[in-house]
Amino acid sequence: MPEWETAENIDGETGEVVVVKGRTGKRKKIEVHLYEAEKGTDALQAGYVFLMRCASPLICPVCSSVIRAKRGEEITKAGRIMLQHGYNFIFATFTAAHSRNEMPLCDYVDHFNMAYRLLQSGKAWEKFKAKWCMKYTIKTVETTDDAEWANYKTGWHYHAHTIFFIERLPLTQDEKTEFQDKLRDLWLIALKKAYLTADKQHGCFVELPGTIFNGELVEEYSIKKLAEYISKAVGFEMTGYKTKEGRRKRRISVWKLQEMALTSKPELIPRYTEYVMAMRGINFMRWSPGLKAFCGINDISDAEIMRGEKDEWLYNIEQEKFQHVANQGGQRKLLVRAVEDGRFGVKFGLATAENGCDIETGEELSPDLWAEKTEGV
Repeated sequence: MPEWETAENIDGETGEVVVVKGRTGKRKKIEVHLYEAEKGTDALQAGYVFLMRCASPLICPVCSSVIRAKRGEEITKAGRIMLQHGYNFIFATFTAAHSRNEMPLCDYVDHFNMAYRLLQSGKAWEKFKAKWCMKYTIKTVETTDDAEWANYKTGWHYHAHTIFFIERLPLTQDEKTEFQDKLRDLWLIALKKAYLTADKQHGCFVELPGTIFNGELVEEYSIKKLAEYISKAVGFEMTGYKTKEGRRKRRISVWKLQEMALTSKPELIPRYTEYVMAMRGINFMRWSPGLKAFCGINDISDAEIMRGEKDEWLYNIEQEKFQHVANQGGQRKLLVRAVEDGRFGVKFGLATAENGCDIETGEELSPDLWAEKTEGV
């Protein structure tokens, strides 16, 4: 919040608003709010307001899980709406050759992103788009690293996933082969211009709805069920890689690397630092202009997602008390308490954390709090 804005401090017990004007500095309280999990339903969720978060889906595991869940919901909605409007989709993965000793990750990412931009420029790409009636795309990026026990020296594996929405009937297997061959040719040309390489087989791989979902035939599903199934599956592949590891466990996620660097293997800190520096300024997900508007999806930033939704005020938490929650990683548990027991649930969880007990189990709470919980029963 800008330092010269008006700050509204809400008393945690009475709910009274005190307006303070002038230089406010840092906000000393964090609000807990209840909001509808899905508009028009009775299901409730809870969220934090005015809790400062880094909003870094590629670097922070806490923010990543929240942001990726929201983006997954957006992909699900987009997939459902596009299919209802007669669109189909193609799912593609783009990679490039990489070696641990060839170039720093920061340089590799710059060259890779350059190649992706070059891929989608020029007359050859416009002709390719027109032939296959490609209208919109959703692109995301991810990174894995060598598993130290696999004895592989390929280094970082930074790559991109893209959904191509096509305004035509689904591709047949023969058409898929033709599409993939041409896309691979264009990708190899773009990589060469960006001073990277890839073999034709692994540089670009295309999947269709009929081959991506356990071999089930598309015709076996109604359009609604198909849309939901496709969107959730693609949404998981594109946004759910927090625990993803490479094939045969040759590779590890950046979250595993982070965990090892900050706990059991401090010698990996320079390796993890290289990743953090390379991801600065990198957008985790990009949508084609106009796609979100077409699907009726509000265009909100990662930071706005982390600020949460502000509907029904529930409780105000002092920073000092919230620190006890954060110290045990109990932010999610406290929100569960808020949904289950409302304002008392927040008080109960805060007291549990302050007493050094697990918020979820509620062990060794003070007798006074238990008395308040059972009062009138």
